[in-house]
Amino acid sequence: MYSRRCHKIKRLDHFTLKYKSSAISCHRYGNGPVAVLCFAGYGETGNAFSLLTGDDTVAFSLFCIDLPFHGSTAWNENRRLLRKDLLVIRDMVLDLHQAASGVETPSESAAKNPATPYVLMGFSLGGRVAMELYRSDPSRVSRLLLLAPDGLRFGFWFSFSTGTWIGGRVFHLLMYHRHLLPRLLSLVKKTGLIDKSRMKFIGNYLQDPESRKLVYKRWSVLGKMKPSRARLRRLVMQHHTTVRLLYGRFDRVIPAADGVKFNGTIQPHGAIIILESGHQLLVPKNRKVIVAALRE
Repeated sequence: MYSRRCHKIKRLDHFTLKYKSSAISCHRYGNGPVAVLCFAGYGETGNAFSLLTGDDTVAFSLFCIDLPFHGSTAWNENRRLLRKDLLVIRDMVLDLHQAASGVETPSESAAKNPATPYVLMGFSLGGRVAMELYRSDPSRVSRLLLLAPDGLRFGFWFSFSTGTWIGGRVFHLLMYHRHLLPRLLSLVKKTGLIDKSRMKFIGNYLQDPESRKLVYKRWSVLGKMKPSRARLRRLVMQHHTTVRLLYGRFDRVIPAADGVKFNGTIQPHGAIIILESGHQLLVPKNRKVIVAALRE
C-alpha cells in the first residue's frame, strides 16, 4: 500500500513519505517522546509550527504535514483525500517516530503497543483535517488542539461547491474563467452572504490565474473532510479526550462563536482560549499560550 522509506531532502527537519503515487511532505521539530501531528492552514506549510520549538517543548516531536497541493506535497491520486488516507499517513509518521525513539523496529513497537497515543493539532483549514483524523480513530488521540478551526460549521457555498456535481462544475468555471469571477463576487457582496473581512480574505487568493487554480485544487481535494459537530461531541465524551479550542478575538474569518457553542457541549473535557489576535494565531506573540495548551 505504501512505502515506509523516508527520503531525506535538503534540511534535516524536512522529509517526504512515499504514499501510493504521491509524495507527502513533512516537517519535524523536536525529538521528544510525545508525537504531535500538526496540520497548517490554507496556503501554509508545516513550518508554520516551527515557532513552537524551544526549551519548553523538549518533551514533544512535532510532525507537521503539508496538505495536498501545499508546500512540497505532491498529491497524484487523481481523487479527493479520504480519511483512510489520513490513517495510513498517520501510521507512517508514527512508525518513524517510534523507530527514532528507540532500538525497536516499527513492526516490533506496533506488536507491543499498537495504540501508542499522540497529540493532534490543526490550524484553520488544518483544523478541519485534524478533526476528521480524530473522528477516524479517536482512541489514540490524547489531546486535540484546534486553532481557529475550519469545519465546525459549513455554509451554503462550501456544501454546494464540494458536495454537488453542478456545484463542482460552477466552482471550476469560476476559478478557470476569470471574467466570471468579478460578477459573482460583486453579487455575493451585495447580498451580504459573505462579510467584508471574509471577502478580503478570499480576494487575497484570487488575484492571478495560478492562485485561482490552486484554490480550486486545494478546496476540491479536501471536499470529503466534513466533520460533524454531533459526532465529534459524542466521540470526545466517549473517549474523554482533552480538547483545547483557541481563537482570535478579532478574527472575522473564523469567529469564536461556533467554538464557544461547541465547547459548551463537551464539558468537562473542553476549554476555549481567546487570544488578542486576528485569524493568524501561529505568530510569536501567541506562542506562550499555544505551548501552555499543548503542555497542560
